[in-house]
Amino acid sequence: MAKKRKRRDRAEETESGFGAAFGDLLAARGRGPQTAADSADPAKLAPTSEPVAFQWAHHPRLRVRLQKKGRGGKKVTRVEGVVFEGDAGRAPARTIGKALGCRAFIEDGALFVQGDQRRRLVAWLTARGVARVDPC
Repeated sequence: MAKKRKRRDRAEETESGFGAAFGDLLAARGRGPQTAADSADPAKLAPTSEPVAFQWAHHPRLRVRLQKKGRGGKKVTRVEGVVFEGDAGRAPARTIGKALGCRAFIEDGALFVQGDQRRRLVAWLTARGVARVDPC
């Protein structure tokens, strides 16, 4: 059985608890809680860097193909016509994966979706504004 902890007086915890000591440490380093004057000064606010959403409509033609070769008999759906460099394709792949309920990933600069998702992917891409989607 586990040991029972003794109850402490709540007044003792607030006076010498972790929160007070941590607040004192932050205040000593000049990083205490902001006052109303600090939050009103726009120069002290950090710039926000929101990621720009991927625009599918900028790609005039995409091809959606089923691929089985080199994957141990498993099927994947490949989207051709859009090339991702580095980590640029992570957000669009995550969006497609959540929308279709399957795993989507970037491999060698191309977008892959697990399983035979050609019909669903074509419908999803046309709803996002892609002018021409060719299912192969």
